[in-house]
Amino acid sequence: MVLYNIMSPNLAAFSCNNPLRLIFPSALSACVAFGLVSMVVPMSSAEAQRIAYQRVALTGMRTDVGVATVRVGSFGPPAISSSGAVAYRSIIYGQGVTANNADTIVRQRARSIEVIARRFGRVPAGFVTNPDMILRKEPYSNPPAGTSYAVVGYFPYYTDFDSQVAINDAGEVAFSNTTGLNAFIRTTVTPAPPAPPTVTITEINPFADILYYTQGGTPTSAIIKDWAYDPGAMNNYELPVNLYGVENMVFIGTRQPGGLGESTGIYNGTPFTFRALAVVDRPVAGLPIGTTFSDLELPGINYGGIVSTNATVNGPNSALFQGIWNYSADGEPNLFIGPTTLAPDTGNGTFSDITSRVSMNPSGQMAFTATVADGALPVSGGIFVGRLRVDGLNRGIPNNISLLMPDGAIAPTKTVFSPSEITDARFSTVSQPTVNARGTVVFSGTISGTGVEAGRNDTGIWAIVPRAAGVDRTPKPIIRTGDRIRIDGRMQTVGVITFEPMYALSNRNEVVFTVTFLNGTSGIFKALLLPEA
Repeated sequence: MVLYNIMSPNLAAFSCNNPLRLIFPSALSACVAFGLVSMVVPMSSAEAQRIAYQRVALTGMRTDVGVATVRVGSFGPPAISSSGAVAYRSIIYGQGVTANNADTIVRQRARSIEVIARRFGRVPAGFVTNPDMILRKEPYSNPPAGTSYAVVGYFPYYTDFDSQVAINDAGEVAFSNTTGLNAFIRTTVTPAPPAPPTVTITEINPFADILYYTQGGTPTSAIIKDWAYDPGAMNNYELPVNLYGVENMVFIGTRQPGGLGESTGIYNGTPFTFRALAVVDRPVAGLPIGTTFSDLELPGINYGGIVSTNATVNGPNSALFQGIWNYSADGEPNLFIGPTTLAPDTGNGTFSDITSRVSMNPSGQMAFTATVADGALPVSGGIFVGRLRVDGLNRGIPNNISLLMPDGAIAPTKTVFSPSEITDARFSTVSQPTVNARGTVVFSGTISGTGVEAGRNDTGIWAIVPRAAGVDRTPKPIIRTGDRIRIDGRMQTVGVITFEPMYALSNRNEVVFTVTFLNGTSGIFKALLLPEA
């Protein structure tokens, strides 16, 4: 593990000596941070009270992997913990860096940057696997007559990382990697020839796709995605949306348990002891016999261990319908929203389609997008929020569902980086809202209107931040394509925004995202959303 010393960001005052400095209106001249970058953005005092921006990392930032000339090149979508720690995938370049070792997983906290894993770096001793799995690979799975093989040692190493990572409140990071290994295989021939048994080194790459998580800063394996060589293990999975400690992981996976065939489902629990909460083509508890799940979306989990997911079911006497299910800590399901649930503020319309994953904060408040049918008001859908009330049986009961923002709502567009306001913009699409412990909802979207050009300035991130006197339903623009940011004395135009809402909002109202500029450079930034009066 490599550490880089950096100064702690200071939210109270601007400092030119702070490499992760905030952008405040008092910054009227350029100053160099990390010897590389300065950012000067004029803004009004009112704007400064709403959002404060902070640089996390930029293309060309120095790293310290033993060679001073090694720098950061590009980034994957970042994730942020409730304490403000950030994790991301990064590609580095410089002396001694090749295509074989440029891929890294990084965790960045207040005073340090840690390289948790690096391509072709050795997997720590915490790697968990059964050596006999190696012997299920060719050619060892079908030895010639009179020949036997034994594993006498192996050295696993990282190869290809998936783009998205996750990080929890404790700073534990989860990431997925296609792992290879060098295996020491002893070959014995019977009857024994004059020569003794031989030991050879065999490279097995790829060996298995593995989900890792860090404990005490050291990665160890949690899920081995390779049931063909380890019956009952996961054949496929998606990264956990929420990782509240290793004792409470939740993800979608596919496994082959006990010869029953592949089973895609939602799994929850501890590494290697996961239980299935919902499984495709298996009965749905509490619904008529013959009703089965046909599709499952990536789930969320709160501190109480309640799991929430958007799922589609099919029954023997009914058409497909979508709903939101909640699973209590003991695995009992409850239908939170079904086909007859009224959609509030729509004129007695009902939910017809849940169009996003379900985000749930620690206290059970949920956010999702949905379409609506048969309402008397001209509302086709939008962003909805609701609170999960837990009854005496530890079941999730729907409570206080409300329409936070309808489809086609007016879209404010003026960020502190925007050249000008687009006065008649409206939302064309809204994607994946997420809600934190403060009730702040963040989402990405596209807009249309006069002066909006598809692919140039129509995509961005917005937030709906509660006011002290109640919920403010006006979306606040955070960043948008076409915005211009001054970096190192030069204006750079935002070309692409990479943002995964389910991983990118902290309980401190920090939003983290990656920006790729039109000149090909990129950076990771935080936006601190300050409450309104």
